[in-house]
Amino acid sequence: MMLAAHWNDQSIMVGASGAVSGLMAAAVPIMYGRNLHWAGWSAGDPLTTRPLSFSEFLHNRNALIFTAVFLAITLYSGATGFTGNSYVEDGEIAWQAHLGGFLTGLAAFYLLRPRQVPS
Repeated sequence: MMLAAHWNDQSIMVGASGAVSGLMAAAVPIMYGRNLHWAGWSAGDPLTTRPLSFSEFLHNRNALIFTAVFLAITLYSGATGFTGNSYVEDGEIAWQAHLGGFLTGLAAFYLLRPRQVPS
């Protein structure tokens, strides 16, 4: 997104914050995944979590709120410069990379995760 937004700029942006945003997005379906219990489960046993499917993600209130808050804060900080370091003020924080990383991380999670074989 950064490249598309600033196609003819001569400045070079270097950083890992877009990748970190992608990792955060990929973690959302895991954070709000479904706890699986099995026969013989007791309170001392560790829980096994199954990540949310894409349709479950779209219907999970907590996952959607997390996503909306992250995107709103990123858009607000980039558009207004309330952090004092947005690209708008030539502080050169690539907030567009945060958006692109987040959306790419979420898409990559669902495109690259192993398919579950019914047993």
